[in-house]
Amino acid sequence: MADQSDRIPVVGRTFEHNFGDVLVFHVRYESDNSMTYTAVKGSSEPGAQDTFQREMTELRPNVYMLMWQDADDGSTVTQIEDFERQVVYSNVTTSDDVFVSLTGTLKPVA
Repeated sequence: MADQSDRIPVVGRTFEHNFGDVLVFHVRYESDNSMTYTAVKGSSEPGAQDTFQREMTELRPNVYMLMWQDADDGSTVTQIEDFERQVVYSNVTTSDDVFVSLTGTLKPVA
């Protein structure tokens, strides 16, 4: 089993979530329960930001499940973020009950 020194630090850092032609975000992990999304490409205006309070559960070293609800529109998101393999799996239920499942890449920005 990996010890703490094997964990990739995420709090205080920014990672790009790239879902190809669909969406690209820069995600800053502000604290253990908060993150800020900045739109780079996709459904939001580029540069638009939103901060979410989220739950983050470590599934194994460097792999986390995140869950949050958008306070503005009520959409819900569950993600698996694998920082070791640099992949993100995202499942969204929109405010109009449309289910969207995306797979993308993770890479450090800062």
